[in-house]
Amino acid sequence: MSSWSVRIAMLVLLVSTVGLVLETKRMAAKVGEAERLVVVSEARASDAERRLLAAMSPPTAAPPQSKDAGGIDSQAVGLQSMQEPAGLPKAAQGAGSNAIDLNEFTRLQVDLHSARQQLAAVTELLERKNAEIRRKAEAEAEEARNSLKPMPAGVRLCLDSLHQCLRGEGYTNQRFLRASSID
Repeated sequence: MSSWSVRIAMLVLLVSTVGLVLETKRMAAKVGEAERLVVVSEARASDAERRLLAAMSPPTAAPPQSKDAGGIDSQAVGLQSMQEPAGLPKAAQGAGSNAIDLNEFTRLQVDLHSARQQLAAVTELLERKNAEIRRKAEAEAEEARNSLKPMPAGVRLCLDSLHQCLRGEGYTNQRFLRASSID
């Protein structure tokens, strides 16, 4: 080989190595960013879940009070606040620094509904499969019990004479294995 071809091969090898190092660095940056986004989204999801649970928890009951100095019936105000939809997040109720995004809440409700539907479908499928397995096992057990029953004596005598007749005619490989009754 000439020295020029070796130098060209070494140059190609060097350029390829540098390219691989740069591509590896770029991919590592992308993976790091993706991992950071996963951590952030998990934190947001857990925060949204915590807020949703806080928003959906039943309000603590205040002791009954009569009308205060302003003439407002506090029990009526308590009843009015209890009649608001429990599933409505505080963002939809219009106040609070720890409000939940209505879109997030709706998405979570849709996810919950679809998960429940999938669970019901899987449960139904499992019940059908289990019933089918039980039915097959019972049929096999019944068949095994039937195969262990002895053949009636009359049927046995008839099959023996039939086998003798077949052997006499030259059919030595033909056999009847079982019979439950003969009319």
